[in-house]
Amino acid sequence: MTEHLGKCPVCSTAERDRLTSRDRYGEPYSAWLCHGCALIYADPRRTEDEAETFYATEYRKQYGYEMRSHPLRSVVAPTISDFLRHFNMKPHRVYEYGCGTGDWLVELRESLGCKVFGCDSDPMVMRAAREQGVQNDDGDYYDLIVYNHSLEHMRDPVACISVAKSTMLAPNGFIFVAVPGLYTWSLEHLWQSAHTFQFTAKSLEHLMWTCGMTPLYLDEMVTSLWRRQDEPFDRAQAERWRIIRALSPLLKDG
Repeated sequence: MTEHLGKCPVCSTAERDRLTSRDRYGEPYSAWLCHGCALIYADPRRTEDEAETFYATEYRKQYGYEMRSHPLRSVVAPTISDFLRHFNMKPHRVYEYGCGTGDWLVELRESLGCKVFGCDSDPMVMRAAREQGVQNDDGDYYDLIVYNHSLEHMRDPVACISVAKSTMLAPNGFIFVAVPGLYTWSLEHLWQSAHTFQFTAKSLEHLMWTCGMTPLYLDEMVTSLWRRQDEPFDRAQAERWRIIRALSPLLKDG
């Protein structure tokens, strides 16, 4: 049994346009563009029980990487490390939602000496992460919380970010979010029934603003770093990062 929404699950706007009726594998999948917040969301979608079973038993089989990290992680992980170096961030405690086998967390622990924590809905890969020393949430605060291609899978991303911000994120802590960007990814790779949401930089910014977060960095990939709205930050440092990223091909050649 699927769950029918009839309106945007973030802003509750009923007006919308349907963008597709099939996912990239040809399976039924209706994605809608909200007139209120420009978020793209799936409707109908899996129920909570269906989603739990799907991610525990079928998701990685569909992608074809049952016991190894998601292929995107090797591309995105260096970006996270770049962020940490540029903003002189040295987190002591890092938590990742959807950590898979924990490979990136282990790399971060070895390079920075930080403690690493995480969760994943697939018990098989979670056992592999635990064997690598990725710990369960211990109830304390984290300097960095990571959603590395996991937020688009969440049933309620506003609640997920809001709870993480209020109960897990340390004062002056940061949240890293990377999701497929509508304007920069190949369209044939975007529509996947596992993706409850599809983002642009602006629609992610609206969602994160709703949660009380503001971007330290955000691009159309969509790769981003966020802080609480009431905490100061160096805007010049953030702009220097944007310029360096934009000119990196020329800087390498020169």
